[in-house]
Amino acid sequence: MKTLNNVLTCSIISTFFIVGLSVPINAKEAGIYLQCGATYWRDLEIPEVIDPTELRDSPFEYEIVDSRVRPSIGVGYNFDENWGIELHYLSTPKRMLSFNQVIEPGDADDLPRTLTWRNTVQHTTYGLNVVYDVPITNNFSIFGKLGIAQTSHTVDSSITSFGRTNPAPEALYGFVEEVDTEDLFGAIGARIPLKNIFASLSFAYQFVETSDGRESSFEVAIQMKF
Repeated sequence: MKTLNNVLTCSIISTFFIVGLSVPINAKEAGIYLQCGATYWRDLEIPEVIDPTELRDSPFEYEIVDSRVRPSIGVGYNFDENWGIELHYLSTPKRMLSFNQVIEPGDADDLPRTLTWRNTVQHTTYGLNVVYDVPITNNFSIFGKLGIAQTSHTVDSSITSFGRTNPAPEALYGFVEEVDTEDLFGAIGARIPLKNIFASLSFAYQFVETSDGRESSFEVAIQMKF
């Protein structure tokens, strides 16, 4: 499987460069554009746990419960072949933190109960970026993006007991903080034009500095000029 992934990666990169060096149009042109892509989230930090009270001494389990590939979208304006500005939208996969809590019986006839607490966390990011391209040839450029992102943290909490799952009571709602933050967003990548359709194909490494740490991803996107 690792060999197959390496072959596919090399094939994609080779195709990217071959097409980029053979199409006789500019990789980036002035004007309004719409960008649609797929983002693969490579590194996802474990959400920070708050209020670890005496009822929550059990080890936490962490898993990604959503696909690592998420859609991304942006709209922007290129002033020339170098400078541009862009609004973007991203969302991370859903991640779940859970732990089991054993409730000791109050009476001799009672049985111990096990409660499973779950918090499902997702980040949604809106940002404004400055984009700068460095043309290598007429039909191939490398670029960087830097901007500020508004990140919303959505947390859903639930409790499972005796096989039944219910929303957590509001007073006990969540051990992961739900807060909106302003974060640093950056990206570096390359782009090539797509022949005869006034569009370009880009591949980028990008990151968001959230309160949980740096979350990085790879994006493949098509930018369509209007």
